[in-house]
Amino acid sequence: MVDRLIVGLGNIGREYEDTWHNLGFYMLDAVAAQAGVSLSQIKFQAFFAHYKQDGRTVYLMKPTTYMNNSGVAVQEACAYFKLKPEQLLVIYDDFELPFGDLRYRDKGGAGTHNGMKSIVRALKSENFPRLRVGAGPIPDYMSIVDFVLSKIPPAKRQQLPELAERIKTFIAKADSGNAAKAVGDLHAHNLTTLKKLAQREAYSAKRELK
Repeated sequence: MVDRLIVGLGNIGREYEDTWHNLGFYMLDAVAAQAGVSLSQIKFQAFFAHYKQDGRTVYLMKPTTYMNNSGVAVQEACAYFKLKPEQLLVIYDDFELPFGDLRYRDKGGAGTHNGMKSIVRALKSENFPRLRVGAGPIPDYMSIVDFVLSKIPPAKRQQLPELAERIKTFIAKADSGNAAKAVGDLHAHNLTTLKKLAQREAYSAKRELK
């Protein structure tokens, strides 16, 4: 089995703790805790750790370069360990997804996310897996920058452990060799998916009554 690098994006510093832009950091901390490792080592301009799983090494990193230069740290680690972009998994916040939704893709553009833009530039590739953590919608009265750097409301912070559990389950299932099922199960629990299913069931029930 091939090695893997899992990256959580965010900004270092106490002023950025519990902000939307640090959702990637939060989720990676949860992955590290489950693996029984601590992201306490500084390496490749990042908080770094690694562990063995089923014959492969899984590297974890939280870049200390600040969000807009995340690619510097990621490229440095990939070059050192001779990892291909396909061996990455980048976890990051996305205000274009509603809070509570998690979305996985094998590849694609960076969208509006500066951390992802930096990684694409550094690797000269968009062909790397990513897992977006829903942070939206942005309130009408806030700019994008003000929103992503704002604190997550307490009520929503209480839901983060549940989202972290879903991410850990997804990674474990994907690593077991059934990636397609892992992705399907991950998306099936999204609030938007559940809402659509409820709407379909309600529509079917109305038709049956007629």
